[in-house]
Amino acid sequence: MAEPGGQVPRPPSGPEGGPWSPPQAPAWHAYPSPPYHPAMPPRRRRSRWLTVGLPVGAALALGGALVWFLVGAVSDLTGSLGSAQESTAAYADALVDERWVDAHALLCAESRAAVTAEDLEEHYAGRELTGYRVTGVNVRNHNGVESGQIDIVFTTADGLDDATTIPLAREGDDWRPCP
Repeated sequence: MAEPGGQVPRPPSGPEGGPWSPPQAPAWHAYPSPPYHPAMPPRRRRSRWLTVGLPVGAALALGGALVWFLVGAVSDLTGSLGSAQESTAAYADALVDERWVDAHALLCAESRAAVTAEDLEEHYAGRELTGYRVTGVNVRNHNGVESGQIDIVFTTADGLDDATTIPLAREGDDWRPCP
């Protein structure tokens, strides 16, 4: 708006007496800012070793441990199977060859106490065994107690097959027939 004389009013002069100047900043902002702003360091990219290599390495280590465990278990089992089959073969050979005392000595402690060599002779001599073949071996470990059985077929002099299952007991490191 114009003054009565047609002139436009002038803004008041500043504190120095010169032309108009902008208002001063408040006192709390009067301190100079630091020469730099501490910015966050640039974000590091994750290493491929951490994102790919470490999980793959862990999976390989677990797989290797599992394979090692399974190979050990299978090795123990096949060792037990072989030992059980050898014990039964020795027992069957003694029966076929009519070595009753040897067959009796191969039995487990429980059967040796219950059966005599004469009982074995009485049971098997009349059959006239000429050979045998093992048709199955089963060994198991249940809570640390090992047991097993052998399926065996004896061949007689008249050509007949006599299939039987012989239980096995683990005594120390040896498997023994326990009929």
